[in-house]
Amino acid sequence: MRYYLFNARSWRRIPILGTGTIYIMVYLLAGCRLSISDTETQGSSAQDPGCTDVVCDAPSVCVEPSGACKSICDSDIPCVNNDPCQTIVSQDQADSTQPDTTNALCETFTCNDGGFLSCQLFDPCMIDSCDPTLGCKHESVTDVECAADELCVSEIPLGSNYQGRLGDCAKRCTQDSDCDDADDCTTDVCELILVSDSPTEGLCANAVIDSCMKLGACCTRDGCFELTESDCMSQNLGETYQGDGTTCTPSPCFGDFVPGNYALAGDCPGDSTTVNLVAEANTLILRGLAENNDILLTLSGAMASAVDVVAAGVDNQNATLSVLADGSILLDISLVTAGTNCRSTMTPQ
Repeated sequence: MRYYLFNARSWRRIPILGTGTIYIMVYLLAGCRLSISDTETQGSSAQDPGCTDVVCDAPSVCVEPSGACKSICDSDIPCVNNDPCQTIVSQDQADSTQPDTTNALCETFTCNDGGFLSCQLFDPCMIDSCDPTLGCKHESVTDVECAADELCVSEIPLGSNYQGRLGDCAKRCTQDSDCDDADDCTTDVCELILVSDSPTEGLCANAVIDSCMKLGACCTRDGCFELTESDCMSQNLGETYQGDGTTCTPSPCFGDFVPGNYALAGDCPGDSTTVNLVAEANTLILRGLAENNDILLTLSGAMASAVDVVAAGVDNQNATLSVLADGSILLDISLVTAGTNCRSTMTPQ
């Protein structure tokens, strides 16, 4: 009696020779190999128990002559343990391209190390891999890569604003406010159509606004303004840009004092040198004045003051800075004990 093993996916027939026992030749199936039990390959009918006393749980069926229960399937994927789906073709149908039965059976196999096409489900939300011992392995992207409040994007319908890729993790949502990313340059949208099996749950599709201008606080001589960085620096008058997304409420600037470089001129030590007003850690600092290290300034309206200033070799003096109408700064240094003073002008560079 001649039998044929029929591969349900490729419609390829492989002849199997034997009288009373089915011999199955080992063959490659898209990178996977068929693993057959000893009773099915040794060919001894005396050792084959047959199906006489075998009861299989549906939908499995008993297969002669081994007496083994095999799962019925119509493709490789539904088979238990990722076994390939095989169909037995009788002798009468040996020359036919169609099997004589609708029943197909699962056979065990292991895939080659490295993974082949046989392990690919072509599902963007599944991670397919090959274990050379156990066979194909499939893990959900949502389970192994996404955060607790995220879901793998399995499809992007027409009309969706989602700008990511299939297989990416996106935040779950039920309303637009769930998608607020504190970015003024995105439209924060919860799209229910990205989760087809739920009428109430969707995924965040925060589309970037093409014409969005990123604004930030700009400290100028006229006060604090929210501008783009290029607009802030375009005047070349020492304006200081505080960074994208910063605001003037509260103001990060130091009143009328604008950080930057200033040319010193007058009768105080350091005439014709350059000093700097520096903003660090919410503190305004006068840096570069002759005989002094950093001088920490205390703001009071349109004026700033400092103590323990050194001038002409004498320490323990007071300094007062006042902003003038043209943006320059008047520097007064007075000796506490002697009552003498010096005055210089700081002009923006």
